[in-house]
Amino acid sequence: MVIYHRYKTIIFIILTLTSAWVLWNFSLKEIYYNLKFRSEKVTNLEKSKVYHLKKLDLQQSVYGFEMEINGHSNQNIQLVFGPKNDRQLQSVSIKKGNIDFEYAQDWYAEECYLIFPSNSGAKVDLDIKYRFLGSSH
Repeated sequence: MVIYHRYKTIIFIILTLTSAWVLWNFSLKEIYYNLKFRSEKVTNLEKSKVYHLKKLDLQQSVYGFEMEINGHSNQNIQLVFGPKNDRQLQSVSIKKGNIDFEYAQDWYAEECYLIFPSNSGAKVDLDIKYRFLGSSH
């Protein structure tokens, strides 16, 4: 009878581990990587700044991009971004003061160039959070 319970326990453990592996690889991994925000900090715009944002290595095909910019600026600032450095997708003017900017769009490139043109005298303290949405297989 003891041997029967051991086999039952071993089979239960094997089935549990196999189920966890299948669940992670075919469902949870994609959810986990798509929830992960990455961040950059902008503190000075005396010179133009270019940020090269990339997808996570484990993301295979990208289908979306989300970005949040929060902080403060003493002057209006210009923001230009797109999938390549020489191909801007959008240009946005952000008014001075407290900044709360959000962007979410279908996106099929594996990277995004975020450009802040120079703005002499601009004192900024911005936090940029971004993530690419993509499948992991």
